[in-house]
Amino acid sequence: KLLFASGGRAIKTGISGYTGKEEYAFGDLTKSTVTKMGAGVVDAVHSFTGKEEYEFGDIAKTTVTKVGAGVADVVHGFTGKEEYEFGDIAKTAVTKVGAGVADVVHGFTGKEEYEFGDIAKTAVTKVGAGVADAVHDF
Repeated sequence: KLLFASGGRAIKTGISGYTGKEEYAFGDLTKSTVTKMGAGVVDAVHSFTGKEEYEFGDIAKTTVTKVGAGVADVVHGFTGKEEYEFGDIAKTAVTKVGAGVADVVHGFTGKEEYEFGDIAKTAVTKVGAGVADAVHDF
C-alpha cells in the first residue's frame, strides 16, 4: 500500500509539475504540450480551427467539419490519398497547419519524421521523467 500511495503521489507530482496545475482535468496534458511546443503551434492551431483557445478535440472536430458531406471524396481531396488509413486526416491536418509546426514537433519529440502518437508518447515520457524525479526526491 505504501508503494502504491507513493507511486500515486509521484504521478500526481509529475503531472502537476508538467502542467503547472495542482488538480488534473481531462485535456490538461494536451493543453500543456501545445503550450510547451510554442507560439508557432498555437498560431497554427488557431489558424486551422479558427478558435483563440484550444480545447481538447478541436483539431479533430475542425477536421470533421472541413470533411463534411461526401466523406470519401472530401477525404481524398483533403489527404490526396485514394485509400484512407487511420491517422491520415491527422497527419494531413498537421501538414496543412504550417511548416513551422514540423520544426516545433521535431524540437519537442526529437524525431525528424512525425508518426501518429509521437506527441502523446513524448508528453508521457516527459511526465514520467517528472514522476521519476519526484520519486527520487521522495
